[in-house]
Amino acid sequence: MKVTLRNYQKEAVSWFLKVRKGILGDQMGLGKTITSIACIKYLKAYPALVICPKSITDQWVSECEKCGLTAGVLTTQSLKKDPNPKYHVYVIGYSQIHRFHLRALKMLIVDEFHWIKNPSTIRGHVVKAYAKRTPNVLLLSGTPITNSPKDLIHPLDCIDKLKLIADNWKYFVTRYCDYNPDAPYASFGSSNGKELYNKLSKTCYLRREKDQLRTELPPKMRHVLSVTLKKRKKEYLALKDEARAQQHSFLGNTAKLLGLIHKLRQVCCAEKMPYILQWIKDFKESTGGQLIVFGYYKKYLHYLAERDKQGVCMTGETPMKKRTEIIKLFNEKKIRTLYLNMTVGGVGLNLMSASTILFYELPWTHAEFEQCEDRIHRIGQKANQCNYYNMLVKDTYDIYMWNILNRKKKIGDEAVNGKDAEDIKVNSILKGFFKD
Repeated sequence: MKVTLRNYQKEAVSWFLKVRKGILGDQMGLGKTITSIACIKYLKAYPALVICPKSITDQWVSECEKCGLTAGVLTTQSLKKDPNPKYHVYVIGYSQIHRFHLRALKMLIVDEFHWIKNPSTIRGHVVKAYAKRTPNVLLLSGTPITNSPKDLIHPLDCIDKLKLIADNWKYFVTRYCDYNPDAPYASFGSSNGKELYNKLSKTCYLRREKDQLRTELPPKMRHVLSVTLKKRKKEYLALKDEARAQQHSFLGNTAKLLGLIHKLRQVCCAEKMPYILQWIKDFKESTGGQLIVFGYYKKYLHYLAERDKQGVCMTGETPMKKRTEIIKLFNEKKIRTLYLNMTVGGVGLNLMSASTILFYELPWTHAEFEQCEDRIHRIGQKANQCNYYNMLVKDTYDIYMWNILNRKKKIGDEAVNGKDAEDIKVNSILKGFFKD
């Protein structure tokens, strides 16, 4: 092993050797990738398959090679060059897994396994098939629950642990998701989380947090930057009135309602643009540090990047080779500002050369929010503190969503961390936005 494991990583390897099929839910930044590779090496579980988001396939290959293993990303293009590659570890992005049928695997690693929470998707079906015929399966995620404990049902089924937690789907959702199947339009929340956490921990689940491991990581400092809605106030209020009217028939017009919400979000974004440009300018003049700017809508990311001579934009449209180059240049401090789409930049990337992030939009779930934050809050961060600035437009969807994210965090706290949390149904919260 060319990389030295920390004690808590060694403990995780020992735990996996006992369970053989399990969920490692360590908080982001604690080195789950290296721990997983150590499991492969200790078991000599070759060939192994890693399934992960496309944006981090190259990173997995790099980490495997650092640990002395041969590894390669499988794509239709790569197989044209070498139709029968021989690696210790094969790496495939979620979007490609249905194209390959690897056999005689000794180990399967599923990174960011919340991507397979829906059993009706192709990726959910294919991963389950791989998991059922592989003797060693490790599911990884720093955010195992994105909305409700229901997210765990399919992953648990994939590793043959669901029956150890609940007899059937109905019992699981009624006991742990505050679900009433007899109620019309019932939604999933969270209930009896401590009980679920204890059952998971006894059977197949390991979770450690940075605070309890005393990893000497710097504190997270969160700041809110308030903006007043002025130029676009009339447009915003008209859209909200339309959405409020549509909400009375919410169930029949979900698509239209979500479309209106997207419009409200974009009005808030447009209002913030001049304030963001000024804030970034002030940040650069007052510090010598690097900055990461997270947003959702690509057009606004490009708008900001085009006005920043020291900035680069990375979205889903950026080719994989170019992404790898951008990340390398950023970590070498040759790029001052990195404008990232949350979907692409919020998963798996190591961006510790920066210690400041600006969010000018908020994601849909607290899990996504944490994923983005922990791009810089990782083992090896040398700054005294990590600063997170959230620019929000007062009295708008921004503030409502900020409160939603903080409440959504409580939904998963019991099941993921064993912490106390109130029972919350997200659906009931959503309806509050359109009230007068």
